[in-house]
Amino acid sequence: MEHEAFVTTVMAVVALLFLAAVSAVVTRRIRFPYTVGLVVIGVAVAFIADDYPVLAHALDELKLGPVMIMFLFIPILIFESAFNMDVPLLMRNLAPALTLAGPGLLISTALIGGLIHLLTPMPLESALIFGCLISATDPVAVIALFKEVDAPPRLNTLVEGESVLNDATAIVTFQIILAVIATGILDGETITNGVIDFFVVFLGGLLVGLVFGWLMVKAIPLVGDQPLVHITLTLVTAYGAFIVADHFLDASGIMAVLSAGLTIGYYGPTQYKQKVSDYLKMFWEDATFVANSLIFLMLGLSEKIFLTHTNSNPEGLLYPVLIAIAVVMLVRFAVIYSLVPILNMLPGSRFIEHSYRFILAWGGLRGAVAIALAMSLPNHFPYRWQIIDFAFGVTLFMLLVNGTSMSWLIRRLGLNKPSLVEEYMESHAVAEAEHKAISRLRRHKPVIRISSQQREAIIAPHEQRLEQTHYRLRALHEQLADNRYMRRKLLWLRSFAVQREMYQKRVAKGLLSRRAHQALEWNLKHIHIDMDERHPIPDQHLPSDRWSIAALLHKLQRMMPGVRQFHGLQDRYCLALTEEATAVIAAARAVSEEMAYLAGYSAADRKDVEDCRQYYRRLEEMAHARLEWLAESSADSSEAMLLRMMASRLAVDARLDAIQQLAHSGKLPEHIAARLKQRFEAEQALQEGRAQ
Repeated sequence: MEHEAFVTTVMAVVALLFLAAVSAVVTRRIRFPYTVGLVVIGVAVAFIADDYPVLAHALDELKLGPVMIMFLFIPILIFESAFNMDVPLLMRNLAPALTLAGPGLLISTALIGGLIHLLTPMPLESALIFGCLISATDPVAVIALFKEVDAPPRLNTLVEGESVLNDATAIVTFQIILAVIATGILDGETITNGVIDFFVVFLGGLLVGLVFGWLMVKAIPLVGDQPLVHITLTLVTAYGAFIVADHFLDASGIMAVLSAGLTIGYYGPTQYKQKVSDYLKMFWEDATFVANSLIFLMLGLSEKIFLTHTNSNPEGLLYPVLIAIAVVMLVRFAVIYSLVPILNMLPGSRFIEHSYRFILAWGGLRGAVAIALAMSLPNHFPYRWQIIDFAFGVTLFMLLVNGTSMSWLIRRLGLNKPSLVEEYMESHAVAEAEHKAISRLRRHKPVIRISSQQREAIIAPHEQRLEQTHYRLRALHEQLADNRYMRRKLLWLRSFAVQREMYQKRVAKGLLSRRAHQALEWNLKHIHIDMDERHPIPDQHLPSDRWSIAALLHKLQRMMPGVRQFHGLQDRYCLALTEEATAVIAAARAVSEEMAYLAGYSAADRKDVEDCRQYYRRLEEMAHARLEWLAESSADSSEAMLLRMMASRLAVDARLDAIQQLAHSGKLPEHIAARLKQRFEAEQALQEGRAQ
């Protein structure tokens, strides 16, 4: 009997995955949101199963419960989102995300609970419970939907950031209200304990995730070039962080997975080989697809409970559910449009546009997390089934209405429209690509002999596209002539591209470590993000984290000259700072050399070109000043250490290239080549660790 039940469950999972695959193809063809399509299919399958007892029994084994949502699906979905998240962009938008996730959720809980109490027979305590669980935007639904719509990166970050951060607030508030209802006591002590619990849950989860992420990053050099092992370790990290935080420490499992994913996603690329990175990306995309498919299909299956209740008692249930939907939507807009203007007035904050506010309000979907909290209520809890029906009703409405209209709204508001700068850069790239294609077709003879007439027929479409692109570029030039901000932005983006190219060249030559390269890239990313119409010239600064540590070590060395450990640590940080400073000098000079080209780039103004030139001159001076300080403070010459490290890196790279060439030519067996490659890469990782 147990064997049959297990087989039936496996068959049901396989059938759902098949439905998901078919749905992915169909929904893409008809341009319908994939996640919403899965919910609709799930509802249909649930009603069809009534006529087939075997199918109904199998589906009953796949009920969407709180444990399955939290412990099976959430770690995969949150980790993948955090792993691929733009960390600098998230940090720059952390204030609005935290505000909406913290105070925003509490205000929403109070308003929804109060209005539901006034407009329905539900008592205040039960109404507040509903207000709490329905106020948290669902990371599962939000992340899945915004991956499908063509939304701007900042909008994605704001919505996803709020959705993953507000769950800790929602869960703690949920627990506090339950405790108050159970004891009937609401005093200062209860509120104080609630605030303490919140910080313990939030910060505890954050700390657990940082520990797991840090351990994973430290394990990367030890594993080497073994993609399957790295995949396994990331999977262990995601689930391990969640279970340890949620189950053993009563902290936020979601925050643990989030911080672990962000840590690995930020530090990992500097240490992963390209092959490993490709494998990781592919695996987590597949895992997310499977998890999303199952969770939304089972969400649709579970919606049958609500629809059956509604069908059996349409007058007594439909009207209150419609009230709940209206209240949730109204309060969401009220919270967004009251808090965002306050955030916009804060010093240093980036302005959140009106179109962004509307999408933030409309796109705050509810989903599996709200249902999980509702179904976790004790069986004896007052109005439990009404709360569950309200949660299912609101979730179904927002998925079917808000979810299906999101893509249309983004297009309607023009949020998917590329900027003038992006259009120019895209057209410029297309022109270069078509020109290269034409040149290669004319220069090289194909293996199969064809006539010149046939060749010209092949080239003709490329020439036509090139002509059209040139026409488009001329039109864009005219538009840029009337928009100085866009011309200025294009000039700076070009200079940043030259700067990045120089950093990549130095990495290839062994002059810049991956970790130092990452510090420079993150610094450049922050500068780019901070640029807007109010700040036409970017702030001027170099990476400062290692600089601060090196300065502290220098002071400690002077205070305690007999401690040799300070000398070694300082030399390591001085080496990293030397790499960064010399890379900045090289990049600044490269931009200066390109200045003649940049001056003609999209008809840039002379003043803007001169501002750019002066900016990089001052940046070079700052880097030279840092090198002078390093020469005076380092126990060993930083330049000498850099040269030794460069020579070591070049030697390792040369050995790896030699082994690869011998293996490709067949002069060296594959297993011997793999063994030698692993040995040389381990030596390289050890040297990098010592340097850092």
